[in-house]
Amino acid sequence: MEEEVPEIKLVAFVNTASGGKNGEKFMEFMRRFLGKQFVFDLQKDKGAEKGLQIQDERRGEYDELRVLACGGDGTFSWVAGSIAKLNLERVVLLPVALGSGNDMSRALGWGHKYPGTARFAKLLEYVEKSGTTNLDVWGYHILCKPPLNSEGVVERSAISVEERRIFCNYISVGVDAQVELKFNEARWENPNRFNSRVGNIAWHAAYGAKLSLRDGKVRRLDTYVESLYVNDQPVAVPENLQALMIMNIPSYAAGATPWGIPKEESDWRTGQVDDRQLEVMALINLNHFVRVKAAGRHALRLGQGEKVQLNLKEGADAVPVQVQYMPMRFLPHG
Repeated sequence: MEEEVPEIKLVAFVNTASGGKNGEKFMEFMRRFLGKQFVFDLQKDKGAEKGLQIQDERRGEYDELRVLACGGDGTFSWVAGSIAKLNLERVVLLPVALGSGNDMSRALGWGHKYPGTARFAKLLEYVEKSGTTNLDVWGYHILCKPPLNSEGVVERSAISVEERRIFCNYISVGVDAQVELKFNEARWENPNRFNSRVGNIAWHAAYGAKLSLRDGKVRRLDTYVESLYVNDQPVAVPENLQALMIMNIPSYAAGATPWGIPKEESDWRTGQVDDRQLEVMALINLNHFVRVKAAGRHALRLGQGEKVQLNLKEGADAVPVQVQYMPMRFLPHG
């Protein structure tokens, strides 16, 4: 008797704001390829919940739902958050790289750039036949004054805001988030100027180079970081550092691997996507990042654990924060 092959249903969620003009073109292609009823526009629908609920109502028609998150790292977490919120079962989530960094796609083995429509039929064969792996998904809680807009003005009138969300990639504070914020502020103001992956990476490098030349004026972590705890144990943060990262996957900032591969005799373990551990590390400055990116050096390793708490100093100026390529400024609570 032949083994019954499980019925797999494919559905795609496309962030049309990703990849310059590729997002909209890719959505049109996907609707021709998979059918309009199985391809959803994340921007138009304001998330993936509407499309996921439609598919969940049809769960008797398939054994497993495979969801393509077509966009960048933020898109992947956006869709993952919707799946978690709806508490869906029998769902496999895969990234399709349309963003600039595409670190989740790299970490899970699905490539680092837009695959192109000519190769997509072959990619879908892999999607349908590939095995699955677990991915750690973390909740994070921010208690602070409301986020600031690009002019540095508080966007909401409440005294404080509590945010509980999930992340799959990384969180960082400091100079790297500042570069990402500068890039995004320019893109928000003039989106047509930032419509290619290669060009966007070049713009990141340009903003980073400009900040590097002003290295003495870049804020150090000790001016706004009060304390750091990993697994409820205090961790000393050395002086003169400019960025701190909390990472769930090995890939960062378009393919850098700042945690690296620790030596066997060290107390550190190699980071994995499913090890139920977060890696906490820091950068001295942007020149240190260049050495990590181009020369295979590693960041300053600070800790590994399943719980990380970062406390910022009350009264500090707005702090640049990045959650999976989504930059913002936060005012420490106080």
